[in-house]
Amino acid sequence: MKSAGIALTTVSGLGASGLVSGRGPRRANQITESEYHDLLEQRKEKNWGTNRWRSEIAKRSTDFKYKDYGVRLSKGPEGNLSPTVMELKPVNKRQPDIDGNNDKPQQKTGLKPQSINEDEHCKLKLTYTRPSSGSHKLNFTYSLDDPWHKNVQGPRDYATMSIDTDDYDWEGDPRYGSWSGAPDAVGATGFSYRNAYHRVAKHANRSIGWFESYVENDINPISGSQYTRKIYVDYIHRWDNTEISGMSVSSNGKVSITFKSYTDLWRAETNAEEWQMDDGDTYIDDKPT
Repeated sequence: MKSAGIALTTVSGLGASGLVSGRGPRRANQITESEYHDLLEQRKEKNWGTNRWRSEIAKRSTDFKYKDYGVRLSKGPEGNLSPTVMELKPVNKRQPDIDGNNDKPQQKTGLKPQSINEDEHCKLKLTYTRPSSGSHKLNFTYSLDDPWHKNVQGPRDYATMSIDTDDYDWEGDPRYGSWSGAPDAVGATGFSYRNAYHRVAKHANRSIGWFESYVENDINPISGSQYTRKIYVDYIHRWDNTEISGMSVSSNGKVSITFKSYTDLWRAETNAEEWQMDDGDTYIDDKPT
């Protein structure tokens, strides 16, 4: 998802990171569904990071896509993170030419607001894998920075991925990573969305530095093309137990959880068409094990 806008509450921008292939020749085929499920189980049991998990997929298949986004936040006067400040970062965007090819890079540069001196605090990571049998797999990983989460008490965070159901079908129920699961306050599944909670405070108490979890679901395209089908993801962090007031759904499938207060949470979200994601044959683990 290369050039999608990231929004923190009402602020939108650009953010992406690409990896250049340094691997030798790989099997030119698809991962099997059983191989994929085995790797996902190992990821959870062995606490693999996203890079390790993706590198294992890359060893078995070139048929997956991926994209990561980084969000920066600034701390408010009482030490809480501001819900309205983020950095817009430069991004390389692949523009389809008149023949439908997408191999012409064009530089897009975001604007950098003032008074941002924090490192990235949240990363949204997407992986779209297409096994040789069964359904396609959409994985939304939320990666969080420990120092400012470890003092959070109580409230669960929320993660949502949503689609236009004219473009895709969900198949089956979501799968969750560590410290994540089906939320009680809102439905875990709906016509156009899949929701998860994340016990960020308890996760931080057991972790050092960056920690992450995920929500995943089988998904299949039913119409449109890679240039029109769009996936939305949304991560909401709460530092107070502000109550959920409902959910909203746009005409194109974007789903958003709404709250009675917007001063005790921040929201990071992004979306893109499939063509904006990086191909798996360009993937290399930047920290190989």
